[in-house]
Amino acid sequence: MSENSAKSMGGEEVITARLAMGEWVPPEEIAELTAFLASGKNRHLSGATFDVNGATYIR
Repeated sequence: MSENSAKSMGGEEVITARLAMGEWVPPEEIAELTAFLASGKNRHLSGATFDVNGATYIR
């Protein structure tokens, strides 16, 4: 979906240049977060929002 959206906005290079960290979030980082959340090692974590966006916006 991100690739299709980027095409409509000038291409991946244009979008990448606008990102705060200058790169797309690697899928492996999403996988690592998902694995941690599913691991049961976080029993006191509740009601959290994880913004995995390379500091493109800060909440």
